[in-house]
Amino acid sequence: MALLAYPFLVLAVTGFVAVLIVHVAALLGLIYPFEVLLKFLFPGLVVVWLPTVLVMTHFTRDVKQKLCHDDE
Repeated sequence: MALLAYPFLVLAVTGFVAVLIVHVAALLGLIYPFEVLLKFLFPGLVVVWLPTVLVMTHFTRDVKQKLCHDDE
């Protein structure tokens, strides 16, 4: 399962860098060169999100959740 996670990690990092570039360009007023690629950002998020949730649930299946109590 960990081997399956690496391609999606690369996609997630690539998407993060792309969104960072778009945000910086927007702050500088240079959004027009990226306008064509903006339609790929949200579908890319969905493509990476679903496998992330599945891998996360697989890796954290045996982790016991700790409840915080103020009974001290």
